[in-house]
Amino acid sequence: MKKTATSKRLSFMLMVFLSIAMVFTFLNVRTTARADGASPMFLAMFVLFMVLVGGRKGIRSLVGLMVAVFLILAFLIPAIYRGASPVGMGILTALLITVFSMVLLNDVSAKTGVAVVATLVGILAAAVVYYILRRFFTSVATTWKEPKN
Repeated sequence: MKKTATSKRLSFMLMVFLSIAMVFTFLNVRTTARADGASPMFLAMFVLFMVLVGGRKGIRSLVGLMVAVFLILAFLIPAIYRGASPVGMGILTALLITVFSMVLLNDVSAKTGVAVVATLVGILAAAVVYYILRRFFTSVATTWKEPKN
């Protein structure tokens, strides 16, 4: 299904609008704002350089970054706070961010699909190593005996 030029423009405008909304949400959520206004200035410089250097890809990268921050602030942290598994939620959030960012930057293609699957395999491998090490060190910690003086 081929997109027309008008639908591409509308999609792009929607992504830019959502990105701006997420930036303002992020700035309002922050609790470490500096009184001298340096934080917004550095944010503006970062955005400016991303657009100047990256062009359209830079704008898409910014959208992906804003979606990642939004997912972490609105999905991951509240879920962990409510008692969900941090590792499970981290895996899910990483997968969502990966899929969104890669599709946003490279469109839907076989290459993007392979990249998403490879990233997921890497994330799952890290989670398996974590669970193995956690189990090992938990068993070592429960059998450890303090030396008597």
